[in-house]
Amino acid sequence: MKGIQKIHIENTKASFDFELHRNITVVRGNSASGKSTLYNMVDDYSRRAEQSGIKISSTRPCHTILGLDWESEIKQYQNSIIFFDEGAKYLSSKAFSRAIQQTDNYYVLFTRENLFELPYSINEIYEVAMVGRSRKKHCLKHVYELDQHYWLKNRFSRADNKTIDILITEDSKSGYEFFRACFDQSKINCESAGSKTSIYEWLDKHVGENIFVIADGAAFGPEIDGITKWQAEHPECSIICLSESFEWLLLKSGVIPNDSINEMLQHPEDFIESKEFSSWERFFTKYLEDISKGKPYEYTKKKINPYYTAKANSEKVLGLIAL
Repeated sequence: MKGIQKIHIENTKASFDFELHRNITVVRGNSASGKSTLYNMVDDYSRRAEQSGIKISSTRPCHTILGLDWESEIKQYQNSIIFFDEGAKYLSSKAFSRAIQQTDNYYVLFTRENLFELPYSINEIYEVAMVGRSRKKHCLKHVYELDQHYWLKNRFSRADNKTIDILITEDSKSGYEFFRACFDQSKINCESAGSKTSIYEWLDKHVGENIFVIADGAAFGPEIDGITKWQAEHPECSIICLSESFEWLLLKSGVIPNDSINEMLQHPEDFIESKEFSSWERFFTKYLEDISKGKPYEYTKKKINPYYTAKANSEKVLGLIAL
């Protein structure tokens, strides 16, 4: 399944309007925030249909799963939107991650936990919010937002114009090689954390230094709480940049002469099949590899092509993240 899924749910007491852009959406919030009301309305409708007094307008069928036989239930549905309540303890398990990846459903997960086994985007973490002053109308609001340079909003800025001491990449291959080549003659020390799960530990060992972190926002959802907590404790130490992925930056920068790229970047959800790509970062990597194959700008994940580190091209990439 691919594309934006629009959903409207209502009864006499409440209504919800929201869109799903990717295969995994996480809905957070404390008690009485509205998420249980939303889940229960979907659940009631999925069991009793019109007799529930609930109306659902959706581009795809909506279902709920909570039982112990959840693995078998998932297999029953195709091209559907499946809702899981936070009472489902298996959401954080490897078995659940294996079960939902490479399926053609979209999943909405109500949880307060960080689901480290799942590659979900920071852009798909939401909380329920009221629309205007109405106590009936609700939407889903982003928990985390990025500014025009893909930095976390209202978290860190470079207003103090401090010099960056260290640039950390999540990537240990082509992305890391790119930034290391760009700053090879500068005072900025480029390091690779090795993986997204190692970034927090790496930061904790470099308290007091001015650090710029570059990670793939497309799958960074499970890590974002830990990072923002660290940032709150060390407010002058770091900036975190979370574009979709390094490959997305290369595509977005305009250094590749291909007219089809802009159309894809404007509506990537229309191109990314959930059954084939568990997260968008994997799609952008394959897309870039495919359109550049056999060209002077051929891209591979293992080693950066000097085409991208040439000054005229690297400056376009760095300009996207204000470096």
